[in-house]
Amino acid sequence: MSALPRMPSTCRTRVGITAVELMVVLGVMITLSGLSVSGLVGNLRKARLNQAVGDLVEASNDASRMARTNQAPANGYEYGVRIGTNVSGRAYVSVVLGDPNTPSSATEVRRRTLNENLLIYRGNAPLAGDWAWFYDYATGEPHDPVTLQPIAIGSVPLGNPDHLSIRTLDNQLKRAISIYEIGIVASQEF
Repeated sequence: MSALPRMPSTCRTRVGITAVELMVVLGVMITLSGLSVSGLVGNLRKARLNQAVGDLVEASNDASRMARTNQAPANGYEYGVRIGTNVSGRAYVSVVLGDPNTPSSATEVRRRTLNENLLIYRGNAPLAGDWAWFYDYATGEPHDPVTLQPIAIGSVPLGNPDHLSIRTLDNQLKRAISIYEIGIVASQEF
């Protein structure tokens, strides 16, 4: 009987993986995880901006609803919205009750402090001090405290000193906010 021919040593089957193959797989995994993290960070920033806009819309709607559903007090106080920056430099949005002619002395009903990486802009500069507007008891619409005529908040062209927006510190993400005379709030990226 003849013996079976032996296979040459170059045709052996491999078991396991080489270091080069392992490095390629690790490189692909690191690249994919880096791409997903950068996308996640951008989405988190956008979510914070949208939350801040939502807080402002909610404050406006709450103040309007409170004005419509409550009886006007004898002292002339009205419900309104005050936005500004607190002592630590963080922007805030609050629903207030007070004299529309002295909005800085109005009592806060509810306050939301915005994320530390966001600023409220009036025109092309960060808001300096406070800005407030008040709502009519009969209609729930924002109005001028002197003329008592309905007014729009922030619904002016970009660059106008009364343009209202919320932006990230690096000015990469920006949302304009308009509160129209009839109380409808609109927001748009720009």
